[in-house]
Formats: sequence, C-alpha cells, structure tokens
Amino acid sequence: MHRFNNRSKAKFKSDIKYRSINEAEIALRLCVYIKKTKGYWPDLNPIGIDYTGELVKPNKVTSQADYLINNVKIEITNCERVIPSFHEKKNKVIRCEKDHIYMIYVSGFRINDEPDWVIISPKEFRKLNERSIEKYGENRLFPGTSASAYKYDTGWFAQDRWMKLPKLPKDLAKSLPKKYEEIYSLLS
Repeated sequence: MHRFNNRSKAKFKSDIKYRSINEAEIALRLCVYIKKTKGYWPDLNPIGIDYTGELVKPNKVTSQADYLINNVKIEITNCERVIPSFHEKKNKVIRCEKDHIYMIYVSGFRINDEPDWVIISPKEFRKLNERSIEKYGENRLFPGTSASAYKYDTGWFAQDRWMKLPKLPKDLAKSLPKKYEEIYSLLS
C-alpha cells in the first residue's frame, strides 16, 4: 500500500506515533520560545487529523496543518540529525502555499538540547521550489517511494533566521497553562 511506503502496518503505526510525539514536543517548545521572547503563553491548538499519533483510517486522513499557534497555521517538520539539506513532500508544500500554512523546520531535533529551527512562510515556497528544481531536478522523498519531494539546502536560509529551540524546563508541568496539559501528557 502506497501509504505505508514499504513499511509493515506495525512499523508505520510506530513511526506515526513517534513523529506525532516529536511534533507535540516541538509545538510545546515553540510556545516556550514565545513565552521567553514575547512574555506570554500563546494559544496552542492541535488541528491535524490526530495529534496523538493513533493510526486513522485512510479515508479519514486530511492534509490540515499540525497546529494553530496564535491563530497561525503551523506545519511541523524535523530531522533528528543536522544535515545540509532536507526533503519535503511536494503535496505538503503545495498545501502550505495554497492554505497559507507556515512550516517550522527543526534541524538536529534529538541530538541537540536546543536545536536550530527556521520558519518558512507560504510565500517563500515558490522561490525555494524553483531553486530545488534548478539544483536537484525531480527528487523522491525516500528511495523506493513514489512521493515526489523538493530538496532544500539549509544554507538557503540566512544564518540570522535560524533560532534555538529551547528545551522544555524541568518544572514545566508546574508552570504550564492548563490549555497545554493534554498535549504535554503525550510526552510522558
């Protein structure tokens, strides 16, 4: 089945759960960043099909953004390693452009305490996609899949655009706004 990309159903389910938990943690860490830099806790609402990572039926899958942070639609994507380029599925990028969704890309998520992240606006994708096609041509997300992807060099984003994603404070559970508790519970 195309959806599994050559993975067993069990592996696919495990991968979805793992990625959803990572995205939930990143969303919370973005809120910590806003609290540290702006002085307030932003609104945080999961709007994707299932932010808990449970497997949903194929006919229930949607392409909504992952989260709404202060009424801004956010798609979260990350790589656990620090790499010079990353791939994004073309359908996801087209959806971000069309539906005015901002993309957060986090580099080195699981290896750095405070990994680098960048926000990509929907308006930026056209130029990024042109650069991707010019440099890399048509690409596939992973060998053996049929999901077309763009490949972006991390160096295409000015150094001053990369920010440090703060780690979750140890006492976060005590200071966490009630509205975040359900998302935070996924991390334990």
